[in-house]
Amino acid sequence: MRARFAALAPLLLASCAFGRPRLSTPACATGAEALPSGIQLVAYALPHRPDTLVAASYRVGSARDPAGKEGLAHLVEHLSFRARHGGGRALSARLEAEGVEFDGRTSADATDFHAVGDPDQLDALLRIEADRLRDPLAGVDEAELRREREVVLQELALRGDPDALGSQVDWLTARALAGHPYGRIATPESLRAITLEDVRAFARAHYRPENLLLLVAGPAPAGAVAARARAALGELATRPGEPADPPVAPPELRASRPAALDVVRAPVERAWLLLTVPLPGDAAAGGARAYLALRALEAQVEQVLSGPDRDRALSVELLVHGMDGASLPVIRIGLRDPDDARPLVERLRAGLRFAGWQGGPDPGAEELRDRLVLDAHVRLEAFDASEVARWIRLTGRTDYLTGMPAAVGAAVTPDRAAFARRWLREERLVALAVVPGEAPRDEAPPRLAGASALDDDDPHGAAAAGEPAPARDAARAMRPPHLDSARRRRLKNGVRVIVSPRPGYRVLSAHLVVRTAPAGPLERVFEVLALRAARCADRPATVGGDRLEFGARAPTELVDLALAQVACRAGDLAVDAAAFERERDAMADALRRRPPTLHETAGQQLLELLYPGHPYSAEVTEARVRAFRAADAGKWLGLNVRPERAALVIAGDVEATDALFERIEQRLGRWRPRGGDGTLPARPPAPLPGRRELVVVDRPGWRVAEVLVGVRVPPRGARDEAAFRTLSWRLQHVLTARLREGEGLTYRVSLSMLEQSLGSALVLSTAVDRARAGEALAAVLAELAASARPLDPEALARARWRAVRRAGRALGTSWRNALRLTEMFVHGLPPDEWDTFAARAAALDARALVAEAGRWALGREAIVVVGDAAVIAPALEAAGLPARVLPAIARRPPAETAAVGSAAAEPGPRASAP
Repeated sequence: MRARFAALAPLLLASCAFGRPRLSTPACATGAEALPSGIQLVAYALPHRPDTLVAASYRVGSARDPAGKEGLAHLVEHLSFRARHGGGRALSARLEAEGVEFDGRTSADATDFHAVGDPDQLDALLRIEADRLRDPLAGVDEAELRREREVVLQELALRGDPDALGSQVDWLTARALAGHPYGRIATPESLRAITLEDVRAFARAHYRPENLLLLVAGPAPAGAVAARARAALGELATRPGEPADPPVAPPELRASRPAALDVVRAPVERAWLLLTVPLPGDAAAGGARAYLALRALEAQVEQVLSGPDRDRALSVELLVHGMDGASLPVIRIGLRDPDDARPLVERLRAGLRFAGWQGGPDPGAEELRDRLVLDAHVRLEAFDASEVARWIRLTGRTDYLTGMPAAVGAAVTPDRAAFARRWLREERLVALAVVPGEAPRDEAPPRLAGASALDDDDPHGAAAAGEPAPARDAARAMRPPHLDSARRRRLKNGVRVIVSPRPGYRVLSAHLVVRTAPAGPLERVFEVLALRAARCADRPATVGGDRLEFGARAPTELVDLALAQVACRAGDLAVDAAAFERERDAMADALRRRPPTLHETAGQQLLELLYPGHPYSAEVTEARVRAFRAADAGKWLGLNVRPERAALVIAGDVEATDALFERIEQRLGRWRPRGGDGTLPARPPAPLPGRRELVVVDRPGWRVAEVLVGVRVPPRGARDEAAFRTLSWRLQHVLTARLREGEGLTYRVSLSMLEQSLGSALVLSTAVDRARAGEALAAVLAELAASARPLDPEALARARWRAVRRAGRALGTSWRNALRLTEMFVHGLPPDEWDTFAARAAALDARALVAEAGRWALGREAIVVVGDAAVIAPALEAAGLPARVLPAIARRPPAETAAVGSAAAEPGPRASAP
């Protein structure tokens, strides 16, 4: 996994003042068996799971790539989905035909595949993984290799933006772990050097029974699962095994002082500074010590930025890049100016040398330890297959559900200060500045062979062209979530309480949600500032276009703590005027110092085209933010944060008893009502675009064209959701088959929603070669127009079934169920919205889909393309799609960056831009 923690998001359990609880995990019979062939078979019997997970984890990742052929492991992972066993359909098409959620991921140390389906699909999923093991690249030829290699190259281009965090972490890793396989980077040159014999030899050498961990989790008894797995594997289970591949040797973490500051010159929009201290691998302990190191490094950075250097930083991001043999706690700072990198690093090194980790204060506290343990416990509900496989691979233990939280607790022990003194030293700090400058433009930006996130939007998840998946009964495609049986009660002050038990894993999600007047981006900024200046400003909050939401996840034993956290804002919220003005001015100053990025500009253009002249498209500017007043913030909180418009949603393994409702009454009952029934004043819908409009946001030299197409659709509470989701799945599926499989234009087509109560928008996005932007956009618009035409019965049946399957994936955990219940409250949906969804979808006919498409603003699409206007605009013109060009954002000339740091700036590794 690329990042154990994507950021230092606040843990939802903010205090353990209630004492250290005894946390319980679900009853789980675990079966573990080492088969004669060397396959390690592990089955978790989890009666509370409504589905079955089958995962195959091979002990081989990108660290095994031969020098000069980096990206080989990733390419083999891709090609294994194209294998055709027995001359039949591709493996991806077989998975698609089962309608399961499936994934493939190449990390530095392992290649993981997993599929999640219904319990009665267990045997089919086991047979598919057995076929992959038996012949990983069956039927793959030169043509297939060329096509899939181009897909991976497009993936590199799509994900290799030099401003992106992932690309820069790769460059940092290459320096921090120089000379080790973890530090090698895949490039277009290394991918093009890979031959058909290379991929076959790699698969033969590493996709072997001895390297396989086969993991199953679901309601079936562990013993029965083992028998069914042996039957599916056949001779693969019984033939004599050979020694497994040894683990990749961890890097030697030398204490020698690295360069004061390495500098990479790349066509970035602003300068960046990245910091890390290489640490031993920490995955077997849930990344706890790496997280503590990140907190310690963050404290030092905060100290530096709290003084006269505060204006040098525009943003701060944190993550942990975890591998089996090493961990990198990473901080990325957005810089006001490239010349700010060197003084910041010098001050940070001085702080570490004289008042930092060496004999300084303990970087962790008991409260932090308890929070990490609780967070590890809560994460277990998701049962991430790659994380479970890594735990087994590193520890040799199968007691993941109980062992992981215990390991986290044991890792954060009193010797953590000694750990800090040993590893977190000034001479071990690695600093990298990425500064604006020119670079070769004939290659895609470099990246490590990383995760190919094969989710619903991924091309691996679509049947190849000419290979239709058989239709199934949509009414049976999703198990009812029983949200309609949630116990509902209204408190005397008007707060609605919804408790939805989900027996099984001992965790719950609690959400206090307040309906608010519709708000655009500028209004949402005002609401954020108001909350920051009121009580409980340190508690997590989500500000949406039509709601405020305060959420917490907790073990069931800590339900009172979760209630206390979400109820913190249930009352009169007075605004601290001084705090409001301080937060407002800080945000305005940041807007003044930091110009919008290209993608922020593109997003703003899309909103202005979708919502012309409406507050939904109001741009957030320095002047507008400075105009906010504390008195208005206080009035807004008083008018909107009121019990008549609020609901408390609790979902998870909790009983909806009278005693629980009494405790809720004690927490929320003192919230004074303001009068009325909580109904919001009616507002007219947001105006529709008058016509189709197209804007190109210029990015000179960039060889990728990023295409965004937005179309207005009815808001959530006013549309036929079953018909809408069926149409949406069909649109994405057909575009993926046409643009990727048929024409080879793109790696993927993604679909997202802008949900607004006065008018929503469906947004399609893809990335293609800049010269083919017109061709790709014309295809997208053609398929959008085709949405208004009736589907044939077979295509309709398949689309209904897949839409229901996709909807089911948004349910099934305490967190997901709580989000759906919250959505139902905000949009005024009936209690059985999701329990009847499958039946409603199964009843759809072609006329219903045509009627739903008729409510879309087809022909009035909002289109934004980001890329090199000199190439893209003529291509669009040739396709009959004239565009308005938004000029490029000015950048500093490359010559000004050469003096940054302790050495002359150098281009990024191999190439820094496409």
